[in-house]
This record gives sequence, C-alpha cells and structure tokens, in this order.
Amino acid sequence: MKTIVNILIIVIFVSCEGPVGEIGPSGKNSLVNIIDESPGTNCTNGGVRIEGGIDKDDNGTLGKDEVNQTKFVCKGETGPSGKNSLMTVITELLSVNCATGGIKIEQGLDLDSNSVLSPDEIKQTKYVCNGNNGLPSLTVVTEEPSGSNCLGGGQRTEVGLDANGNLELDASEIQLTKYKCYAQLIEYPAIGFYGDNILLKEKTEFSSRFNSLAAKVPKNGQLKIVIKAKVTGFMGWGGYESGTPINWVPTFDLQNFDLTLQSIEGDKACDLKIVFDKGEYTVEYYEFDATTPTMTKTIIVNY
Repeated sequence: MKTIVNILIIVIFVSCEGPVGEIGPSGKNSLVNIIDESPGTNCTNGGVRIEGGIDKDDNGTLGKDEVNQTKFVCKGETGPSGKNSLMTVITELLSVNCATGGIKIEQGLDLDSNSVLSPDEIKQTKYVCNGNNGLPSLTVVTEEPSGSNCLGGGQRTEVGLDANGNLELDASEIQLTKYKCYAQLIEYPAIGFYGDNILLKEKTEFSSRFNSLAAKVPKNGQLKIVIKAKVTGFMGWGGYESGTPINWVPTFDLQNFDLTLQSIEGDKACDLKIVFDKGEYTVEYYEFDATTPTMTKTIIVNY
C-alpha cells in the first residue's frame, strides 16, 4: 500500500530584488506529496515519487489536478564504482536545516554492500522545508572535495527557492552558499606507538634507538613525508622495521637513498617503526595537496 505524506512548504528566503519566478495565487500554500514508488518503469528497484504543486482549494491536500511537478528518487541503481546507490527519505524535525520542519532525502553509495546507507556513505542530503505562500525552499548539502574552499575537504550547503518547480536546486536558483570544513590540521603527537615521534615539528634531536613516524591525518586529508640524509651518498642511515607501517606506503629510493612515506587513508593515524644512525637528516612535509614542502626541518641523531 502506498504511503502519502502531505508536506506544507514554507518560503523562508525572500529576494531583495523582487519575486523569483511565478509564485502562484496570493495566500495559497505549496504542498508536496511523498509517495512510495514500487519497482517499475520509473524506478527499476523502487524508490519514492515526489509531487509538488499549489493547494488551490485550500483543503491541505495536494490533489491530482494540483500536481504540476513530479520527480522520482530511485534506490539500488549502480554508481560509478559499481556499488549500488541507496536513498532514504525521513521526516526532518525542527532544526537549523528546516526551521519549521519538512523532509530530508539522503543519497549515497552502498560501499560496504550491506544494503544500509550508513552516515559515512552519505554524499548528498536535500531538505524540502515546510511553510506557506510561495515556492518551496530547498537546501542541498554535498561533500566538498579538498581545494580552495576547504583545504581538507568538508561540506557545501546551498540554499534557494525552487523557481522552476522541478524540485532541484539549479545553479541559477542558489541564493546562499556556505562551507563547513573538516579539520585542516594534521596532528603530530610527541610519542607514537614505537617511541619518540620524528615528525613532531618542534623536536629536532633524537637517539639512534627505534623511533616513530607518527601523524593523524584528518578526513579527506593526505600527507607525504620525504627523509633525506644530509651526507650525499650516505647508505647506512638505518631503516624501518617491516610489518610496522600503519596507514603508510613507504618507498625507498636506492639511487638517492631517500625514504618517502605516503598516507593511505584520511581520518586515520599513521605510524612506522624506524631507526637512524648518528648523523643529520632533512625531513620534508607535504601536507594535503602540496607539491612543494609545507615545512622542512633538520633532525640530529647524536646519541
């Protein structure tokens, strides 16, 4: 049996330059029906049908003759990675996303193939908010990749009025864009799993016993470390213990005798057990998308 939910749409954003598009008869409410869509032509694996329109007879129900837009949100389609896409539609209570409540549509890929859209799999969230007198207000929250807006990535929130009534927030309808960035700092603890942390930026003197190469990379972040002996051609500067790299891919340059470490995943700790012979070494940090060192320091191993 199909479930129909009538959602009253409020316009909460007012343009300073006059009305945006056709807003319907004065005093009339915009309504949205959310209807379960069975597997079929519109959605191979089922989903929901979203119907929008003006409540012309003021009865609080969007009748068939009042529907002027229909959109299908389907589930179980195959995404670019070969994983199924999933979708959830739930009631949004009073919140910063919908001041008077409404609905929330979450979409993403089923990365762990458990047929459940978990929080870390959500790539886009859309809010359709309750209200009256005009066009639906839409809010779309999307993952923002690492870049100029958010060094370590984050979330982009776009808000506007659905001027053309297609229940999509088109570029020309966006009235507000804001960013919530993930932590943009890579953490370097004083002590790692295997001893003093070579990467602690303010520490430059170490012993020749085993030490750590430890860092905590934030979500969507990445880190590359290059370690060079300051004596050209110096071959006996120690090495790392096999089997100890955590979230690192180590590469040793046999020609220049440089050790490069590249982080594998964000939002995860990196570490490695390493030993140095006495001498001086240069440590280069390449944080996030840097192509030149974001920091360089010299360490001295003297005891």
